[in-house]
Amino acid sequence: CSRRIVLLGLPGVGKSASGNTILGSEKFDCNFNSVSTECVSESESVDGRLLQVVDTPGFTDEVLNPEQLYEEIMKTLVEASPGPHVFVILVRIGNISAADQRLFELLPKLFGGDASKYTMVLFTHGDELRGSSMDQLIQSNSYVSDLVSMCDGRYCVFDNTQRGRRLQVRELLNKIDEMVAANGGEHCTSDI
Repeated sequence: CSRRIVLLGLPGVGKSASGNTILGSEKFDCNFNSVSTECVSESESVDGRLLQVVDTPGFTDEVLNPEQLYEEIMKTLVEASPGPHVFVILVRIGNISAADQRLFELLPKLFGGDASKYTMVLFTHGDELRGSSMDQLIQSNSYVSDLVSMCDGRYCVFDNTQRGRRLQVRELLNKIDEMVAANGGEHCTSDI
């Protein structure tokens, strides 16, 4: 089976690093000078599935308005043709910035209705949890809590410093498989 995964989020949240963790190889360029400016798609066979991961440019202040954000997301539908199985919204564990808040307010407008069935949250920098409860952390911030609720409670936590720990990837893939099954095997289309 194949899975098409689109990574969405602000610049520097760890989209490329998470893409590498998912694929189990260094496919995406991760350094301070390499902020993605366009969608990049890479594929790899992982645990018997062909995974296609689309790394998107970070949503900057310039695209944090509904029309431009919609255009950026529509571009990913082309890159993940015939359509992604999941939009993974990446959130860095830690302080939620004003840009995060704006993005979290816009996403329900774009992923309202049926489109929310194709979304989940991936919290990055899991090493910063230091034993804290992720559920408590989610509940402590109304923006984050609303975002996770929009995704029907679907979320995972990645520690990209522990790429060799494949359990976190298996957990993500299992949640994606459950979502795909609940969606009748369908992927997201531009109609949705």
